[in-house]
Amino acid sequence: MLALIVVTACALAALAAGPRGVPELIAEAQAAWQKRDAATTVARLSAALEQARKLAPLRIRAALAAEAIHGLGVYQPLPGGVLAGRRLQLYVEIENFDVEPVGDHARVRLELSGLFSLEEAGKKKELGKKTLGEQVYETRAPLGVAYLGTDIDLGDDFAPGTYHVELKVKDLVSSKVASQDVVFVVR
Repeated sequence: MLALIVVTACALAALAAGPRGVPELIAEAQAAWQKRDAATTVARLSAALEQARKLAPLRIRAALAAEAIHGLGVYQPLPGGVLAGRRLQLYVEIENFDVEPVGDHARVRLELSGLFSLEEAGKKKELGKKTLGEQVYETRAPLGVAYLGTDIDLGDDFAPGTYHVELKVKDLVSSKVASQDVVFVVR
């Protein structure tokens, strides 16, 4: 009976202390690892990573001109960034965005825009900004990593030359922003 009272008191004290922070979760993961309890180790590290991502800046892990895009981390880069025609396909991989709780799942809301410029005599000549798309989806597995794939028909607006697109990703949930330059060549 005394053991039950002690366990109940400890559980109530833990609840009163609030959610566990990153240091506590990492300590629990270390303790689980010492016992070779891999499942608990992964669960605690995942929870710590989820909390840390909320505080970390939005980051573009990869941004490039692609020949083909098949999924997260599954793409073929465009050799040398040289377009064969007038279609530019961009792959952008993002981490550390936030999610909106929606019932028993979460909503991700990301916006992609680009500032295009032409490289002339070592300088960039600005051509204009374009909204490239918005990705909104709901998931039951909010991993904190996603990708955006977008096709841009360049038409006749882009003469042969070397171009830059300064990509800007905005997390519409947290308002965090990240940007990265991508170079491509039109022949």
